[in-house]
Amino acid sequence: MTRCLVVVAVTMVATLALTSTGAPQGQAEQHLQRGVELLEAGHLAEAIDELQHAVALQPGDARAQYQLGRALSTAGRQTAAAEHLRAALENTDEPGAVHFLLGQVLLETGDLEAAHVSLEEAASSRPAYPPIDFYRAELCYRLGRVDTARQRFAVLSAVVPDWTAPLVRSGTLALEQGESSDAVRWFNALVEASPSDPVVWMRFATALVEDGQAYEALSAYRRAAEVMPNYVPALVAVAVQLINLDEYGEAMAALGVVLAEDPDHGLIRYHRAKLIARAGDHLKALTEIEISLEDLRSAPRARTPGPEGDSSFPQAALLRAELLLEVGRDQEAVEAARQIIANEPDYPEALFLLGNVLLRRGDREGEDLLRRFQVLSDAREQRQLGDQYRLRDGDPERARGAYEEALQKLPDDARSLLGLGAIQRQTGDAQGAVETLAAAHEVGAAGADWHLEWVLALFEAGRSDEARRAWIEAKAQGLTLGPAVWALMREPLGDC
Repeated sequence: MTRCLVVVAVTMVATLALTSTGAPQGQAEQHLQRGVELLEAGHLAEAIDELQHAVALQPGDARAQYQLGRALSTAGRQTAAAEHLRAALENTDEPGAVHFLLGQVLLETGDLEAAHVSLEEAASSRPAYPPIDFYRAELCYRLGRVDTARQRFAVLSAVVPDWTAPLVRSGTLALEQGESSDAVRWFNALVEASPSDPVVWMRFATALVEDGQAYEALSAYRRAAEVMPNYVPALVAVAVQLINLDEYGEAMAALGVVLAEDPDHGLIRYHRAKLIARAGDHLKALTEIEISLEDLRSAPRARTPGPEGDSSFPQAALLRAELLLEVGRDQEAVEAARQIIANEPDYPEALFLLGNVLLRRGDREGEDLLRRFQVLSDAREQRQLGDQYRLRDGDPERARGAYEEALQKLPDDARSLLGLGAIQRQTGDAQGAVETLAAAHEVGAAGADWHLEWVLALFEAGRSDEARRAWIEAKAQGLTLGPAVWALMREPLGDC
């Protein structure tokens, strides 16, 4: 759940009444008052310090315990927040507000059974209160009951049409379920309800992109940039979308706008270098890509190619090697390509570049590199077809054929093995999926996508204990596997 939703609901719950057992005076009261003021002003560290002093002086004051729990929750320290909210419950005559915030906190810690208890207690103290019902719907989602959650968010959006949180969740879950047109409808309602929020326009644009409405998405990105002119994510989105639409002249101007706000944006300089090279000024493009690489070196994820990370650094390094060739600095290009391959031995484009340069020099190593490039390129083409058939077209048999052809060319291709394992599971061959996914893991498949398929395959193969252990291991790695797994691993609670 996004932090903005938590803040909205916490602000609402702060208006509910709390009583304390003694209304402490003097120093404790001063710490409490100052802590609440700092919390409202967004100074979390100072607020927590003041409220901790208040609690130390008056541990039985439910107001101080509650406000400290609220501050800790806002700071993302949910386990500590739960401790103080439970202490507040021991000394308040009106527990509904405390239960409401405690329910939210417990959702974030993953203690869903306790969250259910607290949210039901909150609901009994204030029936039909939309913020409470919002988190009860969120609980259904965390239990994997996506349809129930979506129905409840839809009801809330009708009951409180000006409240954006249910619209956000409805649109987000529609996208998650692959229903881009429905997501567009929800996010269109969202921009009508909150037209001055650039993030809202960004969400709408994302849904439009997924729905294949590229120019409409560009308009939405531009609207985000208009309502907050210095909002760099919107400026970046406008520039990248223009590039995707082959509107290169406008894109160059848009890239310049981004760099005026963020001169060290390495990815934008990479795109700018590509456009400069496209216009034929290779020396200027080379200068630009050198700056881009310096900027990208400070972004660790950019140095990890493939689906587990941002591939912008190796792409920028490859562009530099290509530009070195264009300006006649062949030996430097060779060295640059070798460095890319040293970091990523199966980077096809680097193999192609180096292979061709060496072959022109009469070096037979170039033939080996080009053969490897051809194998990798052919396998990648088939794997991408498999992904398209599986993820976009919903055609499992064509996907299976594409993955199998990819694996004939490159038997240890982890991503093709992952895709094939997913198809085997979806078509009822759970044991075959387990074997294929195990093979994928042996050659490097990991991350949330692999763990998701692994847990589902184990469960469907009748190995539920192993599936649960695999799920726990994934959670320990900080991975979120989503409602398909939650629905299997978590028991229903109440009417969820």
